[in-house]
Amino acid sequence: MTDKLQTVINQITECLDSADLGLTIGQIQTMTRLSNKTVKTALKHMDVEFDGAGYLLKKTAEVDIITSSQSQLIQAKKRNKPFTPNPLMGYQVEKGKIKIFLDRRASSKTLTLTTEHLSELVNAVNKARVTQ
Repeated sequence: MTDKLQTVINQITECLDSADLGLTIGQIQTMTRLSNKTVKTALKHMDVEFDGAGYLLKKTAEVDIITSSQSQLIQAKKRNKPFTPNPLMGYQVEKGKIKIFLDRRASSKTLTLTTEHLSELVNAVNKARVTQ
């Protein structure tokens, strides 16, 4: 590889690094002020991929080491989880009020009841009405 080709490849690499979505040959020509033939020749020698819209640099696998202090700073936002009745605890009726013990699962904002759990809930409501 000649020095001139290496400098052209470096110019194109800098342009492709700055563009997240990739660049067309025309955009590379505009940014580097190189001819169409020069850009095409350099792209043949480079490790790039064409995604149908433009050229992208192939990503190399990089290992990022995150220290414990950085990992504490990077916390994923906790999402709400759906609730299902706890099969061991079930429900409790006290002073006309019903407490349903739930397990949290997955990620949703709904209360999931099977037909068995729904019938238990109806029984709990009926017991609460009787005690009033």
